This record gives sequence, structure tokens and C-alpha cells, in this order.
Amino acid sequence: MSEIVIKEQKAAEGKERSSSEESAVPNFSVFWHPACDKHEVPHHPEQPDRVNYMMDALKLEFHDFEGDIFREAPRGKDEHIVLFHTQAHLDDFNKKCTRASAYYKKTKKVNYQPYDSDTAVMWATGEAAYRACGAMTASIDALFLDPTDPGAIDTAYCCTRPPGHHAERGKAQGFCFLNNAAIGAKYAQATYGESHGIRRVAVLDFDVHHGNGTEEGFMHDESCFYGSTHEKDNYPGTGKDKSPFVGEMAKSEVDRRIVNRYLNGGDGCLKNPNKSSRAEFRQKWPEIVSEMQRFRPDFVIFSSGFDAHSSDPLGNCWLEDEDFHWATTVVLEALTEMDKEEGRTVDATDRAKRCRKAVGVLEGGYDLEAISSSAVQHVRALLKLPCTSETPAEAAPLQIDIAGLTRRKEEKEKEKEKEEEEEEEEETDDENLTSFEKSERLERELAERTGSLIENVEGTDDALAAVIESLSLSMSPTPTQVVPHRAESTEKNEKEDLLAATSTAELSDENVLCP
Repeated sequence: MSEIVIKEQKAAEGKERSSSEESAVPNFSVFWHPACDKHEVPHHPEQPDRVNYMMDALKLEFHDFEGDIFREAPRGKDEHIVLFHTQAHLDDFNKKCTRASAYYKKTKKVNYQPYDSDTAVMWATGEAAYRACGAMTASIDALFLDPTDPGAIDTAYCCTRPPGHHAERGKAQGFCFLNNAAIGAKYAQATYGESHGIRRVAVLDFDVHHGNGTEEGFMHDESCFYGSTHEKDNYPGTGKDKSPFVGEMAKSEVDRRIVNRYLNGGDGCLKNPNKSSRAEFRQKWPEIVSEMQRFRPDFVIFSSGFDAHSSDPLGNCWLEDEDFHWATTVVLEALTEMDKEEGRTVDATDRAKRCRKAVGVLEGGYDLEAISSSAVQHVRALLKLPCTSETPAEAAPLQIDIAGLTRRKEEKEKEKEKEEEEEEEEETDDENLTSFEKSERLERELAERTGSLIENVEGTDDALAAVIESLSLSMSPTPTQVVPHRAESTEKNEKEDLLAATSTAELSDENVLCP
């Protein structure tokens, strides 16, 4: 759908929106920062337009609401980051950022400092990550202001990137550098534990990928709850669903505080036409919410990833916009129920007796239109406004286009046959080469692949030798772009880590590794 069409539709909807609905909306803000669209790695699904599209959609949706809705995020602070991350991890991250930034200032060329095959730092990464962290802490500060303060809000959404839920306490991975949701949880406890009674925090994650970083950091922290639905066998391969040993049948108390539920993915094609994930989500998400109620958190953070959407290229699940509205609403209703049981009120004199609050922060989601429309529904749910998605939540599963899928399958088979023929021709050519010719070709390929690096690498002879040695180890074809993350074997991950410096250096003709 074009931006012009969206604007026309929103303008019409704005005229029809009743004044009663507008007046009923709680005070809220969307936190963002322009620095978040500067972090960019070529050919990468975690692209700047993710937040640009989402901000356009949110501004169109809420353009006729009054108040300071869209706020620029401050820069996060190191003392807040190390409430979750180790100092060693933060130091290493800042070292890579400084290196990449200095190289860019000196040469005007983009340098990438890799963590792994799909996670790399460039000159703008540090500022983007710090602003994303700052958005989370600033939103929490605004949530817990006195209700009479003009900057006070009832809920918030952080439309920032890079995402965070794969970042462990001491490790960046999976597009993530700093774990914004986990930092927010520890910040809320440290800052508002005594004054507002924020002692137990829950992070609820409906991203298609398991938030291994959040789970790792919360595993031995009894003050934090983590619940996740995620596609089975997708990246990073963690987050085991302990079913049927869940709830009262759980073998360990931690399994009621770290709660994972699988969604069975299916791409809708003939080989795997499974589309059960949507029904599974409606069944399993309430199980997580039930355990959250048992935990009784004082504050909730949504790790709002929208890549379980049916349109997302990195997931194989079949959720729609309204499913994210429903999931958010189920959690808020549970919080309201707990508030009533405990006699909490909005304006209680005792701040620890005020109603629980929740905030959302962007994680994954890589189809630009899908994440934009899903984010709008998620925020509407945070505001306790009805869902406006065109697809009814109770709609029957989509029917499979057998003819279309058959055609696609035939096309893929033809492409595969063509590739096999080309490979056979290459093998034939290799067989006809003499050993001397093969040796010459290998030397020529090595020279071509190392030439541009040798011209630009600055440092000692040892550093140069290390680069050449790593390239020599990778004479088989290497990736020319950062690949989407997905579940892979340990052996393959180790190999990719070994060659990370090489593969990230080849992202563009101008990009070179710093020594």
C-alpha cells in the first residue's frame, strides 16, 4: 500500500473519529530518535526503514491526538546499561564503535567491526544503540512521574533500533548489541523499587525468535519473569518448550518463571503447508500470561517483535495485525484483574498501590508494511483502544493456492536443475586443467580477494599477515552479504565466527577491516 493511499485513508478516518474516543485515550508517548535510522549494514534485513515506516504509520494514526506524543529519546547512560550487561561487554562494544567511527572520520569510508556473520558495528551503531537504551529508560521515568506532572504518561512505546532481546549479558548477537527490555527491567527496579514498589518485573516477548539474551540474564534472577512464544527450530535454537511439564506439572520452579512456548512454523508451500501457528498462539499465549499472573509483577515490558506476522521474510508463522492487539490486551486485562484484587488505584497516595503500568519496545519484524500496521494495533491496545485491523481475529485460516504453489515448485526445480548444470560444467572445466593451471588460478583468486584489503589495512605486518591467513583458510566461496539469522548447527556457527572478519569486510567495495 502506497504512502499516499495510507495518508488518504488516515485523513478520512481522522474526520470520522469521535471526540469521545480521543478524550478517553490515556496520556502516552512514542519514544524515538533520528540516530536510530543511521545504523546500517548493506543487504541486511534489520534496515533503517523499519523505524521510518513505523513512525510514519504511528504519526498518521495518532495525528489528531493532542499532547507531547512523539518524544526524542535521550542518550542512554553506561551506569544504566551495566545494571544488566557486564562491564566487559560494554567496554568491548564501545571499543568497536570508537574504532569504526574513527575510521569513518578519517577516510569517509564505512568500516564494519563484526561480532558474528550477521551482527556488526559501523560508525553510527553506537549512537543508535545508546538512543534505543535511552528511549527505554526515559519512557520508564515518564511513566512514574507524579500524575499531576505535565510530562507524566500512562503507557509508552519505544520505536527504536537496533533491537535487543538476543544480546546476552556479555555477548552481542542476532542483530542485537544492548538488551533494551532487560536494561529497562533492571532500571525500573533500581530506580523505582523503593519509591514505587517496582520490585518484580515481567518481560513478555511475542517475537518469532526466542529472546535468548533476556532469558540468559533472568535465569538466576528471581525478581524477573520472562515469557516467550517463538517459532520452533528458528534462530537462535534456544527457549525449549517444557510441555507437557508446565504449570502445576512443572519439574522446576524456574520453569514457571522462565516460560517458553513453541509455535510450529510452516511456509504454506506443498512441502510444509502448516498454518497452525496462529491457533497455537491463541492457545499458548494465555498460558504464559497465567504464569505471569502467578508471578505478580509490578511492571511489564513487551518485547514487541512483529516477525511472527504472516508477511515476514524471516519467520514461518501466520499471525496477523490483530493478533498483536489481542496479545497485548490479554496482558493488560490480567494486570487490571491483579490491580482489583490488590485494591490498587490510579491515584493512590501510596505510589506502591497505584495501578500497574506497561511499556512496549521494538524487537524484530522485517516486512515494512506488516510491522507498521502491527505496531499501530499494538499501541492501540496499550491505549485500550479497539482493534481496527481489516482482518477479523476469528477469521478462518487462509486457503492454500495449490495451483500457484505447484507453479512455484516447478520454477524452483528448473532453477535447481540449471544450477546443477552450471556446477557440472565448472567441474568439467576443473578436470581439464593441469595441476599447474589449477595452482595459478588459486593464486589469482587469492590475489583478487586480498588486493583491496592489503591496500587499505593499516597496522603492523602481523596484523596484515593475520588477515591474509584468514582469507587463505576460506578459499571456498564466502558470503557477499550479511545473511538473515536462522537456526544452524554449532559446527557451522563456529566456522562463520572464524570467517566473520572476512565476510563482513566484503559487504561493499569500499568497506575494509580495521587492523
